[in-house]
Amino acid sequence: MKSIKVHGVKVNSISIFLTAMFVMVFSAGIQAQDQKDNRQEKKERQKKEQEAQFQLAKAALYDTNFVIPADNIVLNSGQSFIINSTINFLRLSGNEGALQCSAYLSPDRGLNNTGELYVKGPLTLVKFTEKKDRITLNFTLNGQTGKMRITVSIFGTDKATVYVDGYLGGPQFQLSGRVQKPENAQIYEKRSF
Repeated sequence: MKSIKVHGVKVNSISIFLTAMFVMVFSAGIQAQDQKDNRQEKKERQKKEQEAQFQLAKAALYDTNFVIPADNIVLNSGQSFIINSTINFLRLSGNEGALQCSAYLSPDRGLNNTGELYVKGPLTLVKFTEKKDRITLNFTLNGQTGKMRITVSIFGTDKATVYVDGYLGGPQFQLSGRVQKPENAQIYEKRSF
């Protein structure tokens, strides 16, 4: 065994190696614990943020004063479309609402140059259901261009799924997006004539 002098003390090279290994393993353990603590803190922070967003979305649903800009639309056939959220949305303001969808839902040219569905009018048959963290709002949107049965559902977050079913065999599809306050939503609504 080879010995060396460190600060005037004879030390065995194996003991230096073992000490160095112990220091590295100990510091790696501390770093791993710090990372675990950081992940746990991050998860707790995200959970609190999600709960706060859910409470805001829940309040907006019960006030019937919100906008859901759509991230995507899924047809009953299962076909999904990523769409422009500024022109595809559900907006409720008190007892009035507007549903504007411009993605493969109508034979007429629309804002997306692909077809358009636009229904604006008063709400009827408004009903709320709440089970644990799932809030569901059902209503009928009565517009000049038709009636739509609409269900808005949130489950523990501000992310909403909107199910749309037209009377008399009209469009049946769903859209999804986040519940927002009307003043925060960036939407472009068609003018009704």
